[in-house]
Amino acid sequence: MTIQTDKAKLRQLATQKRNQVSNRLGQSQLILERFFEHFQPQAAQNVCCYVDKEPEVETQDFIKSCLAQRHCLIVVPYCDGDHLRLVRLTDWQQLELMRYGLLEPKANFRTPEQWVDPTIINYFLVPGLAFDTQGNRLGYGKGYYDGLLKHRSVVGRAIGLAFDSQIIPNVPTDPQWDQPMDYILTPQRLVDCKVENSLGNRPRTH
Repeated sequence: MTIQTDKAKLRQLATQKRNQVSNRLGQSQLILERFFEHFQPQAAQNVCCYVDKEPEVETQDFIKSCLAQRHCLIVVPYCDGDHLRLVRLTDWQQLELMRYGLLEPKANFRTPEQWVDPTIINYFLVPGLAFDTQGNRLGYGKGYYDGLLKHRSVVGRAIGLAFDSQIIPNVPTDPQWDQPMDYILTPQRLVDCKVENSLGNRPRTH
């Protein structure tokens, strides 16, 4: 059985499990509180954060708070063909509802002059269907975030946001393409994936 077949089956199960999460908003708030507590982003640091679509970990209140309080600089992704582009968000009104029900930057904020280089991002807050403690991530199958994260710099940290039920024993991976998380945040825990790997709990590749 191939990795892609394994992933397809796992996506079905992971989607069902995530759809059953209750109190999504309250749990999401706990996750983002943990982000501030553990990483303490600075006002001049760049945080790339997806704009959630239910039933993902909710990020919209977090983004609005950062814009209002200027905790950090917010960068949001949008789909451009087969790639994710990044633009800096300074006002919530720069977003509009696009295809697939996604909130993305309006057309006049999508010009190449406004693209943000992934190498200047300090923290990438990443969605997913499932994660394991070694940092392997089960995405939606398009490879958007893997393509983006391969361009991050050595100081860019990839942080998966997940409900506790999304942490599973083993996510099948292709090490030539799949980009691992550095950390995973849930309402109950912060997983340092490098520490988990150093403990030898399970090899990163399947």
